[in-house]
Amino acid sequence: MTSGGRLEKLARTRQLYTGEPFAVAKNAMHGKDNRHPIHSGPLSQSHLEAEVFAKLYDGGQWWAHPLGTRT
Repeated sequence: MTSGGRLEKLARTRQLYTGEPFAVAKNAMHGKDNRHPIHSGPLSQSHLEAEVFAKLYDGGQWWAHPLGTRT
């Protein structure tokens, strides 16, 4: 694959992830745009995600019922 074809493939992938127009994504791949394409979330979102992953990692008890009710 030529470098132009690879560049276009990377630009299409970036376009899918960010929703940017193809021309903007392609210019960014050329190095003309050094901004980060995906912005980080607010700190509260990071804390929420950390808590969710910590609970998932912890394991806890497993229930057959989706709400964890006992009979």
